[in-house]
Amino acid sequence: MKPLFSEKINESLKKYQPTHVEKGLKCERCGSEYDLYKFAPT
Repeated sequence: MKPLFSEKINESLKKYQPTHVEKGLKCERCGSEYDLYKFAPT
């Protein structure tokens, strides 16, 4: 099966992936749960 993207495109897309994910955090005001995605500065 042919790859969906070329290797060059895959490398350039990596800079848009989150570097750290904090799951299951709770909002202090409303109590809702959320996931925090952190990205490295470019």
